[in-house]
Amino acid sequence: MEKAVFLNLVIVLIIAACVKQESTFPQGAWNFVQGDAIYDGDSLVNISPGQYSGSEVKTWSEHKYDYVGRFKYDTTFSDHFGGGTYTLDGNRYEENIIWDYKKDAVGTKVKMLLELKNDTLFQTSPVGDSWQKDKDLYYVIKYVRLK
Repeated sequence: MEKAVFLNLVIVLIIAACVKQESTFPQGAWNFVQGDAIYDGDSLVNISPGQYSGSEVKTWSEHKYDYVGRFKYDTTFSDHFGGGTYTLDGNRYEENIIWDYKKDAVGTKVKMLLELKNDTLFQTSPVGDSWQKDKDLYYVIKYVRLK
């Protein structure tokens, strides 16, 4: 009898381990580490760190995101903050901007591509309705998950 109970318990644990867990990506807090601009498909310009110095943290919950940071260009400081809702389908990510330091961005939607490699998130924008990045100019923002 004890063997049967033990065997059933082992089977239940194996089945539970095999059940696909729903991904919570990108939920959590992420630290900005690098921002690059790519011109004409291959000319990379490192924006931060580089032209800009500073920091930013972006957080995602189940359906909402927000970010806050401060950057310095030459001797001028610039506060960055915003948030809203988002949808994610595979690597296709769209933000619905509800509040933002750039007032003209409020109420707009921005399409991006998200890619996760280990604990590093890459956010590529802008992308068009066909989800292709603009070869003339696009940005790749890199975040590392905060522990």
